[in-house]
Amino acid sequence: MKFSVSNVQGAISYRNEVLRVRVFPSGKMSETPLSMNDWLVTDFRARPVRHAGYIFHKGFLEAWMQIDELVRHQIQQYDPSAIKLDGLSMGGAVSGVGAALLALSGLPVVHTSYGSPRFLWGKKSRDRFDEHVYSTRHVYGKDLVTSLPPAWWGYLHGGAAVKMEREEKWKPFQRIRDHFPWGYAISGWSEP
Repeated sequence: MKFSVSNVQGAISYRNEVLRVRVFPSGKMSETPLSMNDWLVTDFRARPVRHAGYIFHKGFLEAWMQIDELVRHQIQQYDPSAIKLDGLSMGGAVSGVGAALLALSGLPVVHTSYGSPRFLWGKKSRDRFDEHVYSTRHVYGKDLVTSLPPAWWGYLHGGAAVKMEREEKWKPFQRIRDHFPWGYAISGWSEP
């Protein structure tokens, strides 16, 4: 089932007792291309906020809360034995927030992100996330987005990094080009 709620799009599926939630970058499934406003509204609302024992990036928490009820309804409907969340770019950060919150229900949660910005604030939040969520984050080349918001603001990634090096030499604007989805397709990201 595909969903589009405000600036969060994705798909939910259920197979082999696992509920899978995929979150796409804003605008991915819509007729209109991703707008700069989508990024400004979600990505650059970097004020840290406390929620459920974590400190999250405000924009990513707000984005998850738009679909939280929908996802929890699917959990009640299917009663899965595990939950798998993944996302590309902003979708990786939004699904990371969701993974942290859904893990509080006691179900096993697996999270995979591809080119995700940082969404946890502070070491305590990161350690709690790593304790409760099995998470890997894929980083292609020198992807610029994976270094945002800056670590000196206090933001951190959760999960283990899987680095994928490109074979070509560095080119101008490479950090921006390394964020494009084709680099992440080799590590398993695909559209449903």
